[in-house]
Amino acid sequence: MAKEAKAKVKAIDESSKTKTRRKFLGESGALAAASLTIPAAASAQTAAKKFAWDLVTAWPKDLPGYHSSLVRMTEQVSQMSEGRLTIKIRPGGELCKPFECFDFVSKGSAQMGNGVPYYWRSKSEAFQFFATIPFGFTSSETEAWIHHGGGRALATELYDSFGLVYFPAGGSGCQMGGWFNKEINSINDFKGLKIRYPAFAGDVLKKHGAIVTMVPAGEIYSALKSGQIDAAEWVGPWNDYALKLYESAKFYYWPSWHEPGTVNDIFVNKTAWNSLPKDLKAILTNAIQAMELDFNAELSARNNGYLSLLLNSHKVQLKRFSDETLTELAKTSKAIVEEAANKDPMTKKVFQSYTQFRYNVLSWGSVAEGGYMAARANIKI
Repeated sequence: MAKEAKAKVKAIDESSKTKTRRKFLGESGALAAASLTIPAAASAQTAAKKFAWDLVTAWPKDLPGYHSSLVRMTEQVSQMSEGRLTIKIRPGGELCKPFECFDFVSKGSAQMGNGVPYYWRSKSEAFQFFATIPFGFTSSETEAWIHHGGGRALATELYDSFGLVYFPAGGSGCQMGGWFNKEINSINDFKGLKIRYPAFAGDVLKKHGAIVTMVPAGEIYSALKSGQIDAAEWVGPWNDYALKLYESAKFYYWPSWHEPGTVNDIFVNKTAWNSLPKDLKAILTNAIQAMELDFNAELSARNNGYLSLLLNSHKVQLKRFSDETLTELAKTSKAIVEEAANKDPMTKKVFQSYTQFRYNVLSWGSVAEGGYMAARANIKI
């Protein structure tokens, strides 16, 4: 089984690396280019001007999916603009620390940034809703709310107050519950546990006695290995494998109650954005939107093979949080999110929009994807 899993992953990697880049730059590039309306009467001066931007990120260099999707996006921008707009990716730690990229772009030290909205929660609790909340939306539901449920206007208002232009940058899908060095058999097992968990979910675990910390992606391995933390969540099999988290913990928990569908963000300094001519704004907008779809698709395509590799080659033990534990986590999550909603007017407004959309999504989702998933799981063919 181990050899088969490795062969399967190798086949996926080798066949998709060249195809993905060619397809992204060809098909999605052509699609995005076809949708642009470039002013025919653009002045010669505007058309000749070139822009060289920096894109700071919260990710370590070469993190699968996260870094690679940005590489394809920036290549597409350069290709479609014929070199008039070039963007250099600056991984976390190169120009600024991973969790400092929001401020770095806001003050104009770089033109673009990429992270997860809940990283900016110290500025407003409202940011978390545009990423994920415990027992909240899936990635597709979050993006439905953002694009067609009023979320985009609210995010634009929120980011604008910090001098930034907001773009959703793709969902990671349903994540894993995390890596643990001890089994979690009940809610009481979180007491005293040193754990890396983000945002609202971290607040939930604190209520149950955990010692919660946040470390950047590139530092999770060493923190687990050294005993600085006892457990940590990151994303899913593909990314977790790349960070070698299986070397530091053997219990791999599911389901992801805390991050059912995280959506990343890209933010552009408003002054830099306003300096671009209309055609370059359109090119960048379309390239980010193409990346939004590509990011989610690539993670979904890779996770299955890497889960098999973790289980069969590295003897990782897959564990499920009990229903009783999940029920307690859900109760605490509800109380914490509702409390945060009343901290400031913007968070309250975002919470009300999210909650209203959630009611409709739950009704439809239980009949559509939820109903189908339940049926598929019970049918043996």
